[in-house]
This record gives sequence, structure tokens and C-alpha cells, in this order.
Amino acid sequence: MSDTNTTDGNTTIGPTPGDDDHGGSFGAATLDAIPTQFAVLATDGSIVYTNDAWREFARDNGFEDDPSMVGTNYLTVCDRSSTDDATDAAAGIEAVLRDERDVYSLEYPCHSPTTKRWFVMRASRFDHAGETFVLVLHLDITGRKQSEAAVEHRNRQLEQVNRVGRLVREVIASLLDVSRREDLESIVCRELANARFCRLAWVVDRSVDGSIRPRDGAGDDDLLDEMAALGPSMIERTTVGEALDGQGPLVERVASDPVQELAMGAGCTAYTAVPLTYRGARYGALVVHTDQPDAFGGLERDAFAVLGNTLGYAMNAVESRELLHGEFATEVRVHVDAKHAPLAAVSRAADEPLVLTASTVAADGLRLYAEGKDVSPETVVATLETHPDVTHASVLGEHDGRCRFCCVVTGGSPLLRVAQRGAGNRAATVTGDRYDLTVETASTADIGDLVAQLQTEFDRVDLRAKKRVERESDSALAYWERLEARLTDRQLAILEASFNAGYFEWPRNADGGDIAATFDISPPTFHEHLRGGLSKVMSELFEEQS
Repeated sequence: MSDTNTTDGNTTIGPTPGDDDHGGSFGAATLDAIPTQFAVLATDGSIVYTNDAWREFARDNGFEDDPSMVGTNYLTVCDRSSTDDATDAAAGIEAVLRDERDVYSLEYPCHSPTTKRWFVMRASRFDHAGETFVLVLHLDITGRKQSEAAVEHRNRQLEQVNRVGRLVREVIASLLDVSRREDLESIVCRELANARFCRLAWVVDRSVDGSIRPRDGAGDDDLLDEMAALGPSMIERTTVGEALDGQGPLVERVASDPVQELAMGAGCTAYTAVPLTYRGARYGALVVHTDQPDAFGGLERDAFAVLGNTLGYAMNAVESRELLHGEFATEVRVHVDAKHAPLAAVSRAADEPLVLTASTVAADGLRLYAEGKDVSPETVVATLETHPDVTHASVLGEHDGRCRFCCVVTGGSPLLRVAQRGAGNRAATVTGDRYDLTVETASTADIGDLVAQLQTEFDRVDLRAKKRVERESDSALAYWERLEARLTDRQLAILEASFNAGYFEWPRNADGGDIAATFDISPPTFHEHLRGGLSKVMSELFEEQS
């Protein structure tokens, strides 16, 4: 047995080349045509024959001596090696020579500096002309080993995906009955931190002054303290900063990322940052660190994306539920400069202020109702129909010199961002580029969070006032809940749109055909939904009284 990998000074099990005097014979030519490397040993372990594949392997791997080792003792070469595989091979071949076993085989690695390879050595005894010999074959099984490694790696990945999937389902199930946002974050972080692959989980957001703050976390407390000490400018250059901007889920493994640099110092291999969003509203980011290799593949990222969306939805639902049912709410006055917003474009074009009369969250965006004095319908339609963030615009009517109109916006408006957070647009005036907003949020809502999100999108945001206000009575809310349960979504939307458009006022400020056009339905269909909705409203009112 020879050393075919001499670059590291270690002797490895491998084929030893040798020349022979059988050239020209049919048998020798046949043996040389066999691609498997083999040698024939005498009873004392000396090599008496090698085929061409054996010799070629030696030449290709830098064997410096004569590529023939006929006469060299294969067992002696094995005994001189320091590897366990060589020692086992020598013992196995000797057992075959002593007739203690018929066949011996051994799988072993034979890596070169540039290539990983594996072989199977197989030794078997045979007799010829009254003498005993041992045939030693070395079969290249690198392809099989690579396939096995790939299957094993895939199985580990699937096991990891299953663990993450189960964890995500368990976390989502635990969020169903939570009534406070802080509890939502605490549950998610602690459930993740208890998982085997997770070292640290934390929820982070931006403060009003632009700084980054972890809101909750669980796992490695020392590492969390180090993360909290990172300045805003450092966080902005990280995957966490990208997630706070709504990108992701993203995975980071590079030490040049300041967050990952700290994590690697604590033994973590990677982290994923997952934006917490719902219908465009951002609630921060969930960050999860692991010390497991090959974590956060595509399937794991998909699972965490579901978790991020679910947590964003839960946060929105908690705030909306609190706003609807709470005895008190928080009223906020804020000024926003938003020159690219749709209503700002109309105000500039008409050189007149606009007043928001109502807003309704719809499946296709936010439906806004506004009016302005001395604003021409032609200006409204021409401005809104060409705006990239408006999908529908129509003039509902003119009364006392005021033009009332409706539009559906899909982006670029602070009114949309407020509504996406589950807050209510109580009042709004738009003068040029400036929005003066009065917003009502749940008493437990994070106002700094809302303002910070507006600051990331609009030129200037000023928080002017904040106060606690008392909500409607429980009886009114109970009536509204019963009414919502009876009305279809389309009936409710058309009733609300008709009321906001002034359809029920006298003189009527909007025509049924104009309102129908905002829903892309015919006037008869509009009136059918309107009558059906009004019938249910009246039934709820008078049935309750009787």
C-alpha cells in the first residue's frame, strides 16, 4: 500500500502503481481496461501486479517514484502509516491471507488538497498454480458519499424546517386570546428563546427621535444588552435596519454587519430580521439569532414571514379592538408635510384648502371623502386621475359653492398610514402640502411608533398635542356590533359611502349613479344593495325598540 497523498506528510490508503512484464498479452490488456484500481499481493504482502488504473491514479496524484511498486510490501507500507484506516486495512488483509476470512472491505477517505474523495478497499483470496494470492481493489465511491451527504444535509434542513414550522404554529396559536401588544411581543420572544435552535429573540422599533430601541427580548441577556447599546447610525447599516423599513425576512451571516459581529462574538452563526407588518402598517421587526449551522434557509424564511405577518395582524387587531371597545382613547394632533399626497396635489392645483369629511378602509385602499370651497370639479378630476397613488376619483356634487368628491388612495397619504395602524382619522385639513390631522388611537397604542412611521415616509412630522378622551357608551357599541353582523360587506360599504357622500342630505349632495361608479357597479345594483342595507338598519332599530 502506498502514500498517494504526500502533501500533508500522512500515509493514506490508496492504490500503488506498478509496471509488469505482461505487456502485449490479452489478459494484461483486459485487466488494464478495467477502470477499478487493483493490485495482486503474494502471501508475504508484496505486490506482484497492478493494473493501469492503479498506476494512472498514482501518476495523477503526484507519486514521485517509479509508478510501479511490484515487489514493495503493501502490508509494511500500511504498518508505517499513522492512520487508523491503514492499520485496519493491514489487519484485514492479513486475516484474509491466513484464511481466517474470505473477504475484507473498508471504506476510507483519500482527500487531496483540492478534492474530497472516498474509496472502498476490498481484499479477497484466490489460488493460482498452487500459490495463494490476495486481490486488493480500490473502488471510487465519491459520488455515492456526496449523494449520501446531500441527502443527510437535506434531511437536517427538513428537520429544521419542521421544528421552525411547529414553533411558528405554536406561537401563532398562543396569540389568539392576548389583549395587550406587550404580551404579544413577550410571548413570541420567550417561545422562540425556548426553542433549541434559537439563542436570542427580540422585537425592535424606531423611537420618535429616530433612535433604535428593543421593546422586548428573551434568551441571551448579555447579548441583548449589547444590541440595545448599538447606536441608530450603526443599526441603519444592518439587516435589522432593512427589516424596519419593511424588507424581508432577511438573513445575515457576515461579520461586517455590526449586529452580526456582536452575535458572532457570542457564538451565533446567523440571524434573521422579520418585518412586522399588516396592510402596509409597520410595527417594528422581530430579530432571531441562532448558533445552528445552515439555519434560515428558504423554507425557514417563509415560516418566519408568516410569523411576522401574523404578529403584525395581531398587533393591529389588539389596537383596533381597544379603540372600539375601550372606555377611553388617545386623541393626537399632528402636522405632516406631504407634498406628494393626493389631497395635497388637489389643494395646490386649486390653491384652496380641503377638508376631509370621512374616510373608509376598503379592500382596494382608503376611500376618502373631501370637499373644498371654490374648487372646480374639473381641477379635482384632472389632478386625481393622473396621480399614481389614486385608483378612482369622482366628483359627488356641488352645494353652497363647495365641491364634494371621493377618491380611493393606495399609498403616499398620511391618512392611509394612520388608517393602516388601526387608528381613526377624526378630522383633517389640507392646505397646500400640509396636513393638519386629528387622530384617535387606542389608549394603549404607542404614539411614538405611529409618529416614527410617518417620519420615515413624509418630509416633516410634528406632534402638536395628545390627550385622553372618553369613548362612546357600551350600548351604542353593542348596537353597532349587532348591525355589522347583519349587514353584508357590500351593504355596509354602500351605506357608509352614501352617508359620507351626502346622499341622504336634502337637497341631495350626491347622485346614486355617481356613488355606484365609485364601486364600479350599475345604478340598479347600487340601489338594490342600498335598500337591502337600509331595511336591515331599520329592522335592527325598531325590532330592538319593540
